[in-house]
Amino acid sequence: MNFNSKVQATYTTNNETGGIVLDISGYTGTDNHAGYMGISLAANKKNSIKVGTYNISSISNQAPVFIELIYGSGDPSINPSLQPWISDSNGVQPATITITSVSSTNIQGTFSGSLPHYFGNDTKTVANGKFNVNTQ
Repeated sequence: MNFNSKVQATYTTNNETGGIVLDISGYTGTDNHAGYMGISLAANKKNSIKVGTYNISSISNQAPVFIELIYGSGDPSINPSLQPWISDSNGVQPATITITSVSSTNIQGTFSGSLPHYFGNDTKTVANGKFNVNTQ
């Protein structure tokens, strides 16, 4: 699964803690009606998000980088409930984000995982996902 349209990457700084969140989002098809994919990496400081592989195992042991994957069908800006598959913060279902290149203007990498449905019992498998996006 790859980002194919409206891809963006944004760093947000928490001024109180000095922490940083990198959000990468976009669509798997050519418009808003295709699948939506989101990747988040949160760290204590910006230089903690660097080349490497980040696995989700649980919220309590993700230092220095916490990861999250989200998949939905449709446009979440219109209907947020369309984001029902989200990585398992308890670490029961595996998820991985690998950053292969990062600079002040671009980030590249891969992602995969088993995403349980937020409201039900089914799981969405995301395999061989790739991103190459300029950062804002």
